[in-house]
Amino acid sequence: MINLWCMRVVWFTSPLLLIIFYEQVYWIYGILFAICINVFGQQIALHRYFCHKGFKTNKFWHYVMMAATIPVFLGSPLGWSHLHRHHHKYSDTETDLISIKHKSWLSMYFGSYLGTVEGISLVRDMIRDKSHMFLHKYYVLLWSVWASFIYLLLGFSGFLSFVILPVVYIYNIVFFGAIIIHIATPFITYRNYNTNDKSVNNWLFSLITLGDGWHNNHHNQPANYKHGEKWWEIDLTANCIDLIKT
Repeated sequence: MINLWCMRVVWFTSPLLLIIFYEQVYWIYGILFAICINVFGQQIALHRYFCHKGFKTNKFWHYVMMAATIPVFLGSPLGWSHLHRHHHKYSDTETDLISIKHKSWLSMYFGSYLGTVEGISLVRDMIRDKSHMFLHKYYVLLWSVWASFIYLLLGFSGFLSFVILPVVYIYNIVFFGAIIIHIATPFITYRNYNTNDKSVNNWLFSLITLGDGWHNNHHNQPANYKHGEKWWEIDLTANCIDLIKT
């Protein structure tokens, strides 16, 4: 719980730092880094690998992906998977913590998305792994070490660009994505499958995230790391996975 509140402080003070010191931010390099770490650390590592076990890889890439979840700053693989598996189990019901159908945008933005889920049954497989338990326990501390390293190496501008900017970018794209991919929009969204939720495929969000918007496909087959199924449903994230999976 302490970790969660520390993370919330960082999430909601980081935009203020970017606004106050905007002239010191390397915006282009920071955004490019944020996009890369979002694809690798969040979409590939947290989502498709650790949470859904959509593919297998060797030990080297396993631990590289564990490390990549730290600058993402959305929580440890164990903590994030706990909430996300809960979302899939109760998608778009009153129990779902990230359902815009039952919660206001404001309440979701200021805490609901990374709320707490009781019980350990959904992540029992991960709790048995000592490395997951270590990363979960010391996640905020390890992020602080990462942030300090970047500050010492690249100074305050580097800290803003490669630590704070990615936090703001990733938190917001995940939050708004959780809303967008559950709202039907003319000409932008459609459904390939009649799933028991409001998930939709959103070609525009997929374009922005390099393949993370084919959400209806994903809810139909959560363990399939390839979210794009039709020939036009381009999923560059899955193409990256093809390079590291075994």
